[in-house]
Amino acid sequence: MIELLKPIFRNELQPYGEALTLVDRSRVGDRSVAQWFGEPALLDDALSRQSRHLRSDDIRPVVSLWTLSYFSVLLPPVIAAASLLDHGFPLDWNEMSLRLDATGAPVGFSIRRLGERFAQSDSHRRYERLVWDHLDPVIEHLSRHRRVSPRVLWGNANRAFAGVFSQAVGLLGSDSHGAKTLMRDHDQLLSQPDWADGRRNPLYFPERRISNSSDVASTTPLHKRCCLLYLIPDKAYCQMCPLAPQYRAARATSKRTRDCS
Repeated sequence: MIELLKPIFRNELQPYGEALTLVDRSRVGDRSVAQWFGEPALLDDALSRQSRHLRSDDIRPVVSLWTLSYFSVLLPPVIAAASLLDHGFPLDWNEMSLRLDATGAPVGFSIRRLGERFAQSDSHRRYERLVWDHLDPVIEHLSRHRRVSPRVLWGNANRAFAGVFSQAVGLLGSDSHGAKTLMRDHDQLLSQPDWADGRRNPLYFPERRISNSSDVASTTPLHKRCCLLYLIPDKAYCQMCPLAPQYRAARATSKRTRDCS
């Protein structure tokens, strides 16, 4: 594990921190993110292994679940460093290596230099490189070459960000300085439709909630976008899927109620 992350990722959190390692520049054999995405045969092989593992002939849910793994591995150490330590790791495709397991799923990243502290610190400056220089080209490449809607993949990124922020705030306690920074970053990254420079924020999705009954005050939060899990053989809609039949029925009932009122 990278030394500066050790105070954060202790005990049961250790595997999250170990997903990002610092390796010697002379180390050979690790493929950079740029190689994985720049050489079609490499990514094709990884996704083919995922397809066999998931027993799916439909590439769309395979790519979607692959990105969920990718984001879930990448984000915890990067968010911890950015929000809690004010530190930016080098996230350029050519400076990061990606490790996959036998099934083709992402399991770790490595960097060859530590990066630096942010000269100026606000949410958008801290996350500029992650969102626009790393995630945006990953999603653009996969959506273009694997025929998966970019909104599905950005929805996966939104879900992964939200999960890391929520877990971290819960561990720190909402009154701590670190938690307040995390909550501010959560709001700026996930709840604001525009980036600081006016660009549309691709991580922003309107909140989805569904009424549980005729009592409109009782609602269930849903994921912002469906991850396509239900297209995998022997899988079903997750409990927060906005496309789940029970929620579709609830929306239809709600609409009929409004139309009749």
